[in-house]
Amino acid sequence: MDELQTLGSIQPLTPSHPAWPYTGDQIPSLAIADTLAPVSVLVGVFTMDREAERRQLIRATYASHPESRKEGTEGVKVVFVMGQPAPPFADKIALESELYGDLLLLDIHENMNDGKTHAYFAWAAQHAQVPNCHYPAVAATHISHLAEQEAAEGMFERRSRETAVCTGTRQPDYVVKADDDSFIVLSELERRLRVLPREKAYWGLLMYGEYLQTQERSEYMAGEGYALSMDLVKFVGTSKYALAHTMGDEDQRVGDWIRAHPKAEEVVWVTERCWMYDHPKARKLLSHGFMFPDVVQSIRDDTDYFLPPHIPPHILDTWSTVSPYNRPYRPPLANLTISQQIEALTEGSPLSMWHKHNRPYFRHGNHKSGRHPLTLAEEVERAWKDRPTRAERMKGGDKGSTVLVHKVRRDEWWIETALALLGSEGR
Repeated sequence: MDELQTLGSIQPLTPSHPAWPYTGDQIPSLAIADTLAPVSVLVGVFTMDREAERRQLIRATYASHPESRKEGTEGVKVVFVMGQPAPPFADKIALESELYGDLLLLDIHENMNDGKTHAYFAWAAQHAQVPNCHYPAVAATHISHLAEQEAAEGMFERRSRETAVCTGTRQPDYVVKADDDSFIVLSELERRLRVLPREKAYWGLLMYGEYLQTQERSEYMAGEGYALSMDLVKFVGTSKYALAHTMGDEDQRVGDWIRAHPKAEEVVWVTERCWMYDHPKARKLLSHGFMFPDVVQSIRDDTDYFLPPHIPPHILDTWSTVSPYNRPYRPPLANLTISQQIEALTEGSPLSMWHKHNRPYFRHGNHKSGRHPLTLAEEVERAWKDRPTRAERMKGGDKGSTVLVHKVRRDEWWIETALALLGSEGR
C-alpha cells in the first residue's frame, strides 16, 4: 500500500493518530489482499451522449476482458453516467440502454463541473446496487499487522481461486467515479480497495489545488479515478454543504466535501503512486510508459541505471524511457510491427531504451567488445528479442501492476493500452 493521509493539515498518518485504521503499527502491504475476501465496487464512468464509440471500447476491453475481470471482480459493476441526452441522441441512448442495461441517466443537464458528480453520488447513496457475492473459501480476516505478519509467514492458506457465490444485489462497499479516457484494470482496482478501511476511506491520486473560499492550497484526489467508501457517499449525498458547493472543478469539490465531514479528521486519504499515470503519448506531466512490477523493482534496486546523472535535475521526477519530457512521442524506428510498437511503449523495456531521447545515455553494448557497431535497426531487433516475458514482467505473479492509465484520448491509444496491459484474448 502507499502512504495514508488525512486532513486538515495533510500529514502522513501515524499509529498514534485517532484515524489510524489498523490494529498494528504498520500499514499492511498489498500482500494482505490475498487473505481477504474481495469487495464490491460500483464504477461510474462519466460519459456523454455522443460518446457511444468510447463506451463500446470500454465494454469490449476492461469491463469484460478476462485479464481485467479476474476472479474477485464478480462484485464490481461498471455503469456509464450521463445527464439527459440531447434530442438528436435520445432514441439512440434509449436503444443502447435497452440493449446493454449499463447506462445511468441522471435527471440533470449534461455537464462536467456543474453538479454532475454530486448528482451521481446522491443517486448512489440511495440506489447503488452491485452483485451480492460471497467467497466461502475465504475466512473473514480483519486487516491488521498480525494478519499481515501471519500471511508473510505462510500461516494463511492463500486462495488459488476466488470462487464466488453470487445471489441478488447489495450496496457496494466503495463507489468509484472515473473518466471515460481512463483505462482501468478492474482486478487491480478491486485489490487496492480490498485492503482499505471499509468506512471513512477516500482513495485516488493525491493532487493539490486551492480551497474553495480561502484560495489556500488544498488537496484532493484527481478526477480520472477516485473511490469513496459507502458511508462517505451517503454523507456527500445528504450534505447541505456539498449541495451548496457543486460548481467548479469536480475533483477539487469532492476534496472540499470530505473536509466538511463532521469527523473529517478521521477520514483516511489513501494515495496511489506508481500505478496511476497518463498515457505515454499524451505529453502530460504524468505521462510515461506502461508500467509493470519488474521495472518498478529495477528502479528501486538500481536507480542510477534508469535515472542517468546527465539528465537535468528539474526533469528527474518526470523522466521516462518512453515519453520524452514535453515532446511528441516518436517510435525508436519506423515500420515496427504492432507488437514491437507496444513493446516500445513499455517503460524500461530493452526496446524503449532506443527512443531518440535515450540514446545519448545508453552505450551500445558491442562497443566494448571491439566489434563493429550495430545499426539502429539491428539494435532494435536485438532489444526486441531480449524482451521479458509477461511472467517476468509480473515478477512471477498475476497481480500488483497498473491500476489506471489516464488521458487515453484517441481510440488507437486505447487499443494500445488494452494490448499492453491485458493482451489480446486470443493469446
